[in-house]
Amino acid sequence: MQVLIRIRPLSNTEMVSQGYGRCLRLESSQTLVWLGHPETRFTFDHIACETISQEKLFRVAGSPMVDNCMSGYNSCMFAYGQTGSGKTHTMMGEISQMDGKLNEDCGITPRIFEYLFTRISEEEEYRREERLKYSCKCSFLEIYNEQITDLLEPSSNNLLIREDLKKGVYVENLTEYSVKTVNDVLELLLQGAANRKMAATYMNSESSRSHSVFTCTIESRWERDSMTHIRFGRLNLVDLAGSESLVIMSLVDLAHGKHRHVPYRDSRLTFLLQDSLGGNSKTTIIANVSPSICSANETLSTLKFAQRAKLIQNNAKVNEDASGNVTALQRKIQQLQGQLSFLMKHYDISMTVPNFVPKFQQSSLDDSSEEHVSFGEISMCDDLNTLSVQNRKIKCLEATLVGALRREKLAETAVRRLESEIGQMNSIAQQREEDAQCAKMILRFRDEKITRLELFADNLVSADTYLMEESNTLKEEIQLLREMTDRNPQWAQFSLENTRLLDQIRL
Repeated sequence: MQVLIRIRPLSNTEMVSQGYGRCLRLESSQTLVWLGHPETRFTFDHIACETISQEKLFRVAGSPMVDNCMSGYNSCMFAYGQTGSGKTHTMMGEISQMDGKLNEDCGITPRIFEYLFTRISEEEEYRREERLKYSCKCSFLEIYNEQITDLLEPSSNNLLIREDLKKGVYVENLTEYSVKTVNDVLELLLQGAANRKMAATYMNSESSRSHSVFTCTIESRWERDSMTHIRFGRLNLVDLAGSESLVIMSLVDLAHGKHRHVPYRDSRLTFLLQDSLGGNSKTTIIANVSPSICSANETLSTLKFAQRAKLIQNNAKVNEDASGNVTALQRKIQQLQGQLSFLMKHYDISMTVPNFVPKFQQSSLDDSSEEHVSFGEISMCDDLNTLSVQNRKIKCLEATLVGALRREKLAETAVRRLESEIGQMNSIAQQREEDAQCAKMILRFRDEKITRLELFADNLVSADTYLMEESNTLKEEIQLLREMTDRNPQWAQFSLENTRLLDQIRL
């Protein structure tokens, strides 16, 4: 988890009400001091002062995220801070182009995609022989009062979050658009920004009042060594309207070895982005603060939050798959078999040589006269030397043949063992994923049951409504447990044995 602090300039309202009084003092590019009672020193990965440009901020925080995604890692960036601290300016800024170039005040998000498509073009050209191709799909959603709205299709509101064994956590019926250029992304950003819920506040005349999540899935596909490789990375850019501190605090406790339930489900945002908070992702938090003395308490709260967030431990891994492993091994076996055939063919030819040598020597001896005995003896010696060399060649070929046969058998055995192990591991993994999915569904049923009980206790729902919902939930849970039992015959067997033992104990 990388944490960056961005200090925004004083606003006109702050200068009018409090003058130039400040609550922060910058000591270095990684250390700042909160000028309260008592003074408090904070250290982070990077601190961006008031004069930093949008371009330099992108080079520090944005470009590494693009490099990570193209390498197959999931990446996420959160903009955090009090209302009016500059979160939306940091993430979006002025989304426009002039003469084909981005505006100087545009935020990290458009700059990320400008850099992304430049990198994609360079990579595809450099690895043209591998047939490397990239594809990008984007979505844009808003979470307002725990309701999810598709900002690219505003009529699709109150969307639901689902869990799937393959997809993981996702938003059902959320629109995704394929993008190939920066202009495509800018159109989506402008369309989504226009549909966000805004409201006037004391700190900002046009402040975002909702969470927004812009997601881009980057997939690459290439061929190498007779195998097709697929790599993908998910990039989440999040503009927070408020604090998700409960989840952050729970994750920090886990990082310190404390056993504590992480309340992902208490917030739709954290439930959707749980991989980004303590999971499979390289995450950056940009905490935006005001240096004004009138915002001292809010600034201190943000700094403490960022300090704790830095302790979260993520476990990012490359999302890559390769197909054709077994096929490549089979081709290798065929290549070895071809080499064996070549050796065997030469081996047969070599075996015919010594069969002809004795006949040649015999005929030479029979045809030679006594006066040419010395010449015959010399010829015989030459033939014996030739025979010895040929025998050595035969033995060498035999050893090569035996070694090649042994390697072929070992390769075939390894292929069969790998195929068996792959089948077993796939079966086990699938079963574990299904069990995990069922367990998550049961947890969701229990959470919903607790919620219904609280509503019933507060007299917010009638007894009939409560009993009817409880009955439906229990039916769904029973059906889920039956499916788990059907998928695991051994569980059914163990259940029957336990039932028989309980009956015997009662007797």
